[in-house]
Formats: sequence, C-alpha cells, structure tokens
Amino acid sequence: MTNCTNVALAEWDDELNRIYRELRLQLGEGARDSLLIAQRKWIEYKEAEIQNINAIYGSLDGTMYIPMRANAILTITKSRTLELKSYLALVSK
Repeated sequence: MTNCTNVALAEWDDELNRIYRELRLQLGEGARDSLLIAQRKWIEYKEAEIQNINAIYGSLDGTMYIPMRANAILTITKSRTLELKSYLALVSK
C-alpha cells in the first residue's frame, strides 16, 4: 500500500511540475514573478510539513501509521497540484 502511495506521489509531483511550467507560460511577468515566490514558499512549507508529519507519525506505534504517513505526504502535493490546475484553468480561458 505504501509503495502504491509513493508511486502516486511521484506521479502527482510530475503533474505539479508540468502544470507549474504551463502556468508560467500563460502568465505575464508580474504574475509569473508572484507565482515563483509563492511556489518557493510552498516548497519551504511542504518540507516543514513533511518533517512535522514524520515526527508525529514516527512517534506512534503500529504499522498502520506507515501508509497513513505516506498518504498525508501525498495529500500535500496533490492539493498544490489541484490549486495550480485551477489557476491554469482560470488564465487559459
């Protein structure tokens, strides 16, 4: 189960990067600069949140928390991907 979640995470990460690149192409310079700043801050958030998730789930006993941890990490990237996708849909009209 965890392996499947990790595969899904890699796929969501690829999709996030694809959408991010496409969105950058659609934006003017000011919005593109703003997106770059936001994305860099999101990466900082993601890294801090993964550390938090690892600390919390790592403190719990039981193997059921391993796939739960993987899913919590997946959700971070999936959510950002869907957010960027909504921006792309908005500017692509």
